[in-house]
Amino acid sequence: MQNFTHTHFQLASRFMSIDHSPIKPPSSQSDSAVTDLASNKRRENPMARQSLDWPPLVVGKSKSPEKVFGDAAKDGGVYRWGMAVAKSPSALDFDDDEICLTEWGEEPDGELDNALLKSLSRLGCDLKRKSKKSSIDWIESAHQAISQFESLKDPTADQAAMAVVWAAAIPKLETHLDVTVLADLTHALLELRESVLLRSDVSSISHLILGGELGLTLAWRMPGLRSRAAILKSAGDAVADWAASDEDSISAAVAGATSVRLALASLIRCRCLMKAVAKRKFSKQNIEVAESLATWVAAMTGNRGTSAFSNAGPKAVKDDCGKHGLLSAAKSLDREAIGLAMDAAMGKGHSGGRLAWEVSLPESMWCDETNKMAVLLPEWDASRGRTHIDFSGPDVTVEVFAGRTAMIAGRLKSSLEIDGTQQQATSDWDEICRYTDDDVHYLELEQSWTSDYLIQRQFLLMREDRCLMLADAVIPKNTESSGSDSVNETKDLNKIDYQVSLPLAHDAAAIEEQETREVILRSGGGTTGGKQAMLLPLSASEWKMGPTSSKLILANPDQVVFQASGRERLYAPLWIDFNRRRLKRMRTWRQLTVCDALELVPKSEAAAFRIQVGSEQWVVYRSLNDQRCRSFLGKHIMADFYVSKFDTGDGTHDALITVDDADEGRP
Repeated sequence: MQNFTHTHFQLASRFMSIDHSPIKPPSSQSDSAVTDLASNKRRENPMARQSLDWPPLVVGKSKSPEKVFGDAAKDGGVYRWGMAVAKSPSALDFDDDEICLTEWGEEPDGELDNALLKSLSRLGCDLKRKSKKSSIDWIESAHQAISQFESLKDPTADQAAMAVVWAAAIPKLETHLDVTVLADLTHALLELRESVLLRSDVSSISHLILGGELGLTLAWRMPGLRSRAAILKSAGDAVADWAASDEDSISAAVAGATSVRLALASLIRCRCLMKAVAKRKFSKQNIEVAESLATWVAAMTGNRGTSAFSNAGPKAVKDDCGKHGLLSAAKSLDREAIGLAMDAAMGKGHSGGRLAWEVSLPESMWCDETNKMAVLLPEWDASRGRTHIDFSGPDVTVEVFAGRTAMIAGRLKSSLEIDGTQQQATSDWDEICRYTDDDVHYLELEQSWTSDYLIQRQFLLMREDRCLMLADAVIPKNTESSGSDSVNETKDLNKIDYQVSLPLAHDAAAIEEQETREVILRSGGGTTGGKQAMLLPLSASEWKMGPTSSKLILANPDQVVFQASGRERLYAPLWIDFNRRRLKRMRTWRQLTVCDALELVPKSEAAAFRIQVGSEQWVVYRSLNDQRCRSFLGKHIMADFYVSKFDTGDGTHDALITVDDADEGRP
């Protein structure tokens, strides 16, 4: 059992020696003046807060951190779970060519922040400071923390988590801080918790961490707190209320990608604290929400434990990925499904290319429509690659992996001109269609632009084939026929000039083929690195010598730009092949002739393409106007979008996906 020392007797005696009667300002004062007077008295006299019903410290005992958290308390790592990802600069925060290349903790300020967190987390687990390389001014750090806690109105997830770490460290801060500062810190934490419970949305992360975990931590680490039983009950209720919000709480945690680990870490610690301190079992609903968060964390976990859209490198996230780290702790929620998913995400399990391995695993496509985040996995096996998509802002941000190596990472910047006039987006992206099965994952987004135009963006991941198609359709909002029924009747239609830029990942390089318009992506950041992917601009002519309405160019070493031109409507599909064996084979692609009632259909109405790599062939079809029964390559179909594997032996199509405007989820 943990015993409180002489400093805590001092705190108790000082709290208990004051007048317990409430402060009664003159009745002539206004309500605001009363509030100001009470606030001033707390600042001038720390001991006066007892008269304002702030709980005093008295002697008590509590369970040791190791008994509460087990081996996760060793080295204080349990309080650093998810912090590196949450505190590192998010990849979503950078504009255009601005790239963060340093890992969290490398800059001087980051080192100090990192050192403070490490020291506090060790003190919070009753351990001594491991290293004295970074000198910490504890009095200054405590005053800064107190000032921040008192001024926080809408705390971020990492600010909330730091409050919990400070609370856990209070019993061991007696050697660094005097009684008055400890009392001020305790008061600031209690006041912060109360304000969050009163003001925050129940589904917010701060409600879970500050309303729930902070209360449990204070009651555990300072068992002599006045109204401890009430704090324990309200904290347990806060955790239950957060979990009861279910989908809203999960969406809030997933938003931005970098806070989901913190939410899961807090929920796992709350489970331990409720069992050890509050003698309260985790409800079935609490566990189900934790399982969902754990699955999101696994889906967003990349090479060597890194996380989606975060610049925290493998060294920074070692507390999450170690033997007693967050990912290991999450496995206890569901050994079969989540355990396998975590192992696969970390590269510790593999499927050998067999989808049957996934019978016991969670779904491999995850999408949160509320906060506009999606993860597309060919399989849970990390070596098969993955695609992360954030469409919460005016630009879609992606991370596209070829195996364990990121190839495309950053914002997809679009540019649109109609008849030479630059257009602007007038809305954020919205999901209009989503589909998944054993063959494909499909996500379609839409954004409004000026001049009454729309851009519809498709992400199609062919799971076994290891191909990703990223395609943009530029169409007017009024999709009724413009009266151009012939390929020769297009001269009076609006001229469209469109381009989308694909930012390359830090360790990727793009190489143009000399004679054709395809681009090869290599790893290693140079021309000698291994080939990882092949980009085929389907709407462009294959050979550079011929005329073309589309092209794929290298704008700079860090960016590939896909440019396309057309009339009234256009379709710009980019085919990305991640199968390295196919990169050695002969390949070609062609735009197919599309017919309607024995007449040729112009590109502004519909487009079809054939891709061939070695003996394998695929066909892509997209209608850009009203749906009609059209034909191409021996296929007659009435659909908005269609992709198939084509068998040259018998001329048959094996459909991978068919999307109809009448399907659920389509506008």
